[in-house]
Parts: sequence; structure tokens; C-alpha cells
Amino acid sequence: MSQAVDKVNAVTGAQVLILECHRQTLAVAWALKASGFIPVFGIRPGREEDRFVTLSRATDRLLAHPGWGDPALVPELAKWLRAPGAPRLILPAGEASLPKLMELRHRAPDCAHQILLPSDAAITRALAKDQYTEWAAALGLAGDLGLPPTREVRGRAGIRAAGRAMGYPLALKPVSSRHRILGKKCLFVDTEAALDALDLAGIGKRPLLAQPKATGFRRNVMFLAEKGRVTQTFECEVLRTDAFDGTGYGVEVRGTAPNGAHMRAVEALAARFEWDGLGCAQFMFDAATGRSQFLEINPRIDANIAAAFLAGVNLVAGAVEARLGQPARTRTGYKPGRRLHWGIGDLDGLREPGLTAANRRRRARDMLRAALLADGHAVFRWRDPLPAAYLVYRWAGGTTKSLVRSALERRRLRRQNA
Repeated sequence: MSQAVDKVNAVTGAQVLILECHRQTLAVAWALKASGFIPVFGIRPGREEDRFVTLSRATDRLLAHPGWGDPALVPELAKWLRAPGAPRLILPAGEASLPKLMELRHRAPDCAHQILLPSDAAITRALAKDQYTEWAAALGLAGDLGLPPTREVRGRAGIRAAGRAMGYPLALKPVSSRHRILGKKCLFVDTEAALDALDLAGIGKRPLLAQPKATGFRRNVMFLAEKGRVTQTFECEVLRTDAFDGTGYGVEVRGTAPNGAHMRAVEALAARFEWDGLGCAQFMFDAATGRSQFLEINPRIDANIAAAFLAGVNLVAGAVEARLGQPARTRTGYKPGRRLHWGIGDLDGLREPGLTAANRRRRARDMLRAALLADGHAVFRWRDPLPAAYLVYRWAGGTTKSLVRSALERRRLRRQNA
């Protein structure tokens, strides 16, 4: 691992190494910097996907690492945490680094308290999505929430059996949120005939989770807990995603007032799992009936955590302060109703396969409206424009290549049919 490269030395305080470069990575860095901490971006040299964070004005230091599959990663991270000087902590921005960080806690127990993650037991429970219905019912959540039956399935026969047992339409999800199913975060199957028409060759016998399709909008509750006690929360509603059917990653979200049933569920889950750190619980809320369904709980920060900062809730700084034993600082009041827009995700949505021309125009109109009316943006700030500019540049290059490939394919088909 290379030495950290100082870019800005004006800030003093604890250093927080942010692993994984996603849209939320920049929001986390901005939040840390605003609270006087030193964000350190963990990057993999030569990886284009990581480059945008190096252009940010929030970047105090860069730390190159060998990647999640390299056995040298764990000892190198332990060496970094043990370095003398100001306190050092590690905060993952996604799930890819979780196995290595859990290994780090076992191999370097003296550094365990410096990793901003819930316990291994809590992480394992949260990631065992096929057991949600069982333990959520055991916690007594069914009085406030719908608990959809969940079944692990494999292949077309398994999906068909789930559809006949639970009824259609079905929602199919990968077991891990890091994976996709036919390029989507979630796949709706409306009928058995629609299932028969699906090309499942790319899935094979990989396990999937099947649930009855829920109605409404997705609600995310981001929270911070200390030894099983919830200390901060923020709730937002996902208004649109990068998939036209609403199954993708949120591109437009709005902060909401806390929902009582959701808060009780989060508090029960945190207490049962002795949660210590950041997390995100997801629900499906039907405004017409006022009822919710529990979807999942994740042992990581939410991808739309910038919406919490817009509302005056700095969960990340709170997590660092709690781990360092510092008193939580006074925060601004909770301001629901503020909107966050993720423009790059919306641009990606324009390239969704199978999208009709009318729906593409509708998405373009929604994207323009959201960009103009949003209170904040996931990766863009006027005083820090370079990361977003670079991502747009990469998107435009990918779009150009896609258009060229499509034109060449059409030309080939014309010649073939001539």
C-alpha cells in the first residue's frame, strides 16, 4: 500500500479512511470535513471508477490499496490503523469491503474498535435476507408492518413453485444487494406466462429471493445506534429510480417526517441485534392504506445519505464521535421535505434497455425538473464541480460507444437482410 498523499493539511483531527468509491462516498467526505475530521479516500490505482473522488475538494488524503481480492489488504489496513498520531478509523461506503473488514477485526483485534461497522453477528443477520420473515415476526413487528413471505429459489422451476405458492406478481431479488438480476436490482414477474418468456440463462442456479410484489413507494430509514440504542434517524422516500418500473437505485428522493411504525421497527431491530454503528432499514409504504411492508436492513450507510445531510442530520459525524467517545455535537433541526437528485443515475436511466420513446421523453422531462428543483445533488456541488463533471464525461463516452455499436449492428443487419 502506498503512503497517504496529503492534498490539504488545513484540517486537523481524526482521520477516517472511506473504502469504496460510490456516489455516497463524496457525501460522506463532505460531512466529515464539515465536522473537522480528515477524510481519506481509499482508491485502487488505475481503476477508472475510483478516479472521480480524487478530483474532489473534499479530498484531504488519498490512500492506495491493492483491492478486495488481494491477501495483502488486511495487514496493510491494520498497519495504517496502528500508525501513531491522531486517531484513525475506517468507514466502508458499500458492501464489497465488508468481508475483508470482518476478517481484519479477527486478525487484528486491537484495531476492531476503529472499524465503523456493527458486530459480525449483526452483519450476518442483516445479510441473511431469506430469514427476514422469521426473525421479524419473532420481534413482534407484524402488528405494525406487513411481513411478506420470503423464499429462496433457484432456477425457473423454483420461481414457478414460489409463484404458485405465494401468487403473482412476484418480486425477485438477488440474495446479495451487490449483485443484479438480469441487469436489475429487482425483477417483477407478473404472470407465469411472463416467467416462461424470460431468458434466465445468465442466472443459472444462482439463488434468488422471491416475495409477493408490494405496492407503494420505498422508504429508507437511515439510523445510528450505540450498543443497541438508536440515537439518530432520518427517513426519506424514493420518488424515482434509474429503472422506469421503480426497481432500481434511487435518483430522486425526498426527506419525510419519521413514520412511527418504521421507527419502532428500527428500534426493535437495533436492540435485538445490539447494533453499534450505522445502518439502513427499507420499507414499502402505501400512502393509500397507510400500511407498510418491511423489506430489508443493511449494515452500511445508505446510497442517498446526502439527503440526510440536506435535512440537517449528520449521521456520519455522529458515528465517528460515538466511536471516539466524544460527546455528540449540536446539530441543526430535522428539516423534512428537502429533495436530493442523482443526475448521473438519471442519465443512466435514459439508456435502459426496452424503454419506449414516450417513456424516454418522460424520463428526460422528470430529470430536467428534478435537476432544477432539487435542494441538493448526490455528487455535484457548485464549489466542488469536478467529480460530477468527470462522471458526465465518462457517461458521454459510454453513450457514444453504445450509439456507435448500435449503428454498426443496424448496418450489419441491413446487409444481412439485403
